[in-house]
Amino acid sequence: MRVIFVILTLCRFSYAVEYDYEKIMNQYQYMSISKAMSTWSVSAAELKKISASNFKNLTSEKEKTQYLIYLFQNKKFIGEKRNSVIAILGEPTSYFFSEQNATYNLLKLDQNQWVVSFEVSSDQIVRSIKIAKKCCYEVK
Repeated sequence: MRVIFVILTLCRFSYAVEYDYEKIMNQYQYMSISKAMSTWSVSAAELKKISASNFKNLTSEKEKTQYLIYLFQNKKFIGEKRNSVIAILGEPTSYFFSEQNATYNLLKLDQNQWVVSFEVSSDQIVRSIKIAKKCCYEVK
């Protein structure tokens, strides 16, 4: 039994050594703020106006998208707990890379779905914000 435990532990360690987070994250498509503003036809004035809104009270997908783009542009929530994001934006509406990331859908304009993802570290602190092309999984 002890031999099996040692083998399993070594297997886990070898997997952890091979895990290259940057390589994994670089396989996805991301969007810059200027491209996002162009794609969703959002002006700087609209972003400034929408920033004063309460996200939970916004009713249109366009307004929610503007708000999320504003957060991305201004790197809001970086260094804060994941719970702070959810307190302001509500439960995540999408998935990107990990269920730990607080991820929200942007207004869908074509066959692609883009999301804003608040990427968190193991201690649940937001370390980056990305606009990413959604892939692979749906929130149920």
